[in-house]
Amino acid sequence: MSVDPMKKILRLLLVAAICAMLACTPGGPGAPGEGDDQQRGRKKRDALLGPARASVLLLGTFDLHDAVILDRTTGGELEEIIEKLAEFKPTRIAVGVRAATQTELDKRYADFLSGDYEPGADMIDQLAFPIAETLGHRRVWGIDAVARSNRPTGLGTYAIEHDQADRLASDIVSRYDRWFERERKYQATESIEDSLVWLNEPRRVANAHGRNLVGEFDLGEGEDYPGADALTHWYNRHLRMFANLQRVGRDAERILVVIDASHLSLLRHSVEASPRFELVEVNEFLGVPQGAQRQVVPLL
Repeated sequence: MSVDPMKKILRLLLVAAICAMLACTPGGPGAPGEGDDQQRGRKKRDALLGPARASVLLLGTFDLHDAVILDRTTGGELEEIIEKLAEFKPTRIAVGVRAATQTELDKRYADFLSGDYEPGADMIDQLAFPIAETLGHRRVWGIDAVARSNRPTGLGTYAIEHDQADRLASDIVSRYDRWFERERKYQATESIEDSLVWLNEPRRVANAHGRNLVGEFDLGEGEDYPGADALTHWYNRHLRMFANLQRVGRDAERILVVIDASHLSLLRHSVEASPRFELVEVNEFLGVPQGAQRQVVPLL
């Protein structure tokens, strides 16, 4: 007895639909998770370019000079963060100090190890040095650099002369000002660990970089680009910083970079794109802050 061709087609379509539903169901057969996507992407990259040479954990930090925050460093908060980050087991630690002044950084770290140095309020002294000491590192590496050319000046005058002063104080610029002020208040009231996780959250990093692309950046018309040209020094500085990071990472397996959060976006971009490095997220070692996203992100 022959089967009606139309019924056969409908049956095949029904089977295909059921299989598709199972594949798309969370936790169902073949359901890809975010980790699975990352793993597949890594395997494809490795097959094309070879495995990454080193894992890089970029830790964007903030200033501890605020007296309220600095008082809390004696309460055990930093000690716990140091223990957690040490679990990454970095084979090298890099910081936001110019590579050209490595000799001075070496002396500073040596004095720290010997107890002849009074730690300051920055995260190099409070996090990078203690982690390096815990892991027995003999050196902490500087990767910062000076841009190829100095930042152009006179943008304010240009804005006035070309009737563009309103672009320097636009609504979006004011929103960024309010957002960054809210972040400073957040850092003063929430735990240091939560603040660090929030600063390193990928969406927050991208949003913060957006401040570079408004205000002064908006200056210019036609073939005139004073705002964009003024920003090229910032990009050049970070390309040089990344070049220094590559030099530090030539024979390293895992690199911890402790640096001001303002540098995160461009360094993340380079690390993620590089065939030599694999980016490790901060929240793999530090806890996710409760409510941080609700409090800060909506301000933009």
